[in-house]
Amino acid sequence: YSAAASLLNKAQLSIAEHQKEHQQLQDSLGQLEQANSELRHKGEESDKAVSELEARLLSAKQEIDDKSHLAKTGIERAETLEHDIKRLNRQVDSAEQVKKVLLHEAAATNAEIAQIKTLLEQGEQKV
Repeated sequence: YSAAASLLNKAQLSIAEHQKEHQQLQDSLGQLEQANSELRHKGEESDKAVSELEARLLSAKQEIDDKSHLAKTGIERAETLEHDIKRLNRQVDSAEQVKKVLLHEAAATNAEIAQIKTLLEQGEQKV
């Protein structure tokens, strides 16, 4: 009977020890599951932050592209205006040359008119 009681006592101690180890493992599993949940949450927050940064980057790139296009358009317009100004300056120069020629011709014509008037006056005096 004493051997059986001793065996029963050892079995009960062994069961208690296994239950204690089982509880420690359960506690460790709970802690690991909590840590895993926190890591998963942090991972989701990181993914969200990365998505937001990628969206901001894409927006910034689009803004750069838009401003580059506006700058290019502005440069092209400035070049067109510069070309138009040069063309208009050439036209003004040509118009000034034509004006000089016309003024010279007008002066020559006025001189001829004055000469004809003088001749007519001289002819009237003779008559």
